[in-house]
Amino acid sequence: MFRMISRLSWYRCRAAEWRQRVRPHRRSFSGTGGDAEALRTTLHVPFYARPWFWVLILTPAAGGASFLLYWSYLNPYPENVRSHLRRAMIMHNYTATPEDAEAEYINALQECARSGLDPYSAETTGILLRLADLYEKLQKPDSALQVYGSVLIPYGNVDAGVSGKPLLDKQTEQRLRKAVGIAQRIGDIYKARGQLGEAERFYEWSVKPMLGLYVRPPVVSAGTGPATTLWTAMGSSHLHSHIMTDEQAHASLAQHLHSNERDDRHIPDEDELVAPSANLRYETWATAQDLGASLESLAILYAMQHRNDLALTLFFRALQFLKEDAHIVASRRTLWSRLKSMMAHTRPGDDPAVYQCRSAILHNNIAESYVELGKKYLPLAERYASGAYQLAEEVDRQPGSPICKECAVTARCNMGTIAEMRGDLKKAFSHFVACRNEAANMQWTDGVRVAREGMQRVRSTG
Repeated sequence: MFRMISRLSWYRCRAAEWRQRVRPHRRSFSGTGGDAEALRTTLHVPFYARPWFWVLILTPAAGGASFLLYWSYLNPYPENVRSHLRRAMIMHNYTATPEDAEAEYINALQECARSGLDPYSAETTGILLRLADLYEKLQKPDSALQVYGSVLIPYGNVDAGVSGKPLLDKQTEQRLRKAVGIAQRIGDIYKARGQLGEAERFYEWSVKPMLGLYVRPPVVSAGTGPATTLWTAMGSSHLHSHIMTDEQAHASLAQHLHSNERDDRHIPDEDELVAPSANLRYETWATAQDLGASLESLAILYAMQHRNDLALTLFFRALQFLKEDAHIVASRRTLWSRLKSMMAHTRPGDDPAVYQCRSAILHNNIAESYVELGKKYLPLAERYASGAYQLAEEVDRQPGSPICKECAVTARCNMGTIAEMRGDLKKAFSHFVACRNEAANMQWTDGVRVAREGMQRVRSTG
């Protein structure tokens, strides 16, 4: 018993000694007249008293509760649709076999039809758009086109009133905004497949309704994909009254965006274009951002078709709309959004660096279009290529904004090509070397390849 008491006393002494070592020293503060109370170290704070413990516990719990609340009470779908849709979304986004989600999406659509949901409702078309996105992920462009097209037809048509003017209520405007985005997506798929003529039809239509030129949307080429069968089973697609014929809409679009005659073409300069709000009016349901993006997509397509006179007109228009959109966003930013920007938590669309980078890309596209038109326009091409490089460099110099490096490298290579066409080989070679180095630093193989090809051309010419 004596040995046990002695050993227990020894352990107590050792524990007291250890606590004395880890306890911080008492600190004397001048003017207080004494010593401050010693504080325990964090080794003595239990887990449940630490803030990060409750964050780890409550964050997943709050997320799970929100998920269950939405799917149980706030979800607009009937119960027989929810189960299929839940499984489809999990398979689509969180498993290694997203192809299994196709059957679940189809089952959800069939249950929507059995439940009596409107085939043109936001709930039903939302499932269709998810299915189209799945087909794109599975690299099935034909099926994706069929699904997108099945939504575009009913959403892109507008009823005509007794006076012949379009009847635009809030729901129709929402559907038109969605239809514009769908037409853009269809055009992107066709462009990626090299079908530029088909892409042009959908890109052009995406611009027309925003300018008030209401015409029936183009139809995706007939196919035997699952979308056609699904949509027919859910309800036949009725076509609304059309406000304009295709010929009238095409003529009006050309009148809005300049004539497309190529014999007596006029290459516009930016100074010749007035502000879009005074020269190119768009519908109230459209935004400057949407219209500018559609014009830019159509301009890129025209440039790929070597129709650079048309491309330049639309690039300038898109640049003007970009400036207008940036001004609107800046004027609407509240004090809280400015504080969020200072804390680097602003949304990408509200970040001034994003607008500046997009402006640099448009300047680059304008420069390339001028280069395609020949030596007569090289001074203008050099001006816009240099402007693109300066804008991109300003963005990249900002902390936390390395979003425009590829544009800067492309502009540098374009400046080398322009100098090469003007016969200044020394300047061209220096631009190509700088382009190669910048592309190598960011490990962009395409940029390195283009720069080396330019250097080889200059060496062989010199």
